[in-house]
Amino acid sequence: MRKRLTVLAMALGLVAGFLGSAVGGDKATVGVSATILPSCKFTSGAAVSFTFDPSSASDATGVVLWQATFRLSADALYAVSVDNGLNEQAGIRRMINAAGAYIPYALAYARTRIERSDGARETIDVAGVVLNSDFVDAPPGDYGDTVTLAIEF
Repeated sequence: MRKRLTVLAMALGLVAGFLGSAVGGDKATVGVSATILPSCKFTSGAAVSFTFDPSSASDATGVVLWQATFRLSADALYAVSVDNGLNEQAGIRRMINAAGAYIPYALAYARTRIERSDGARETIDVAGVVLNSDFVDAPPGDYGDTVTLAIEF
């Protein structure tokens, strides 16, 4: 047992001696990099809601403003589009009720061209318009449609 301890002590001494009196060495560099992928995420959205009074003789329009907020990577080029909804016919958006009656409507939004993001939150204003002449003779009830707002980058 004593012999084992002596051999172990000698081995530890040799290792300590090598570590304490290194005669050479080398250095290497390690590259560190990161890739930020372009991304886009809607952070808010809302529904466009209309309430009309068919007894009105005016040919006024009903307008509701919808603001969709999103965030893109900085310097990302993007374009915004809105589809024609689920009830579109011949390029005209239409809301439908449970009985199958339709009310045409239009949407307008300001961002129709390619733009460059600065990385901050972006807001798109979407205005919905229904002409009085399109709803004045419509049957009462709830009407609806679903459109998709898309951002391509």
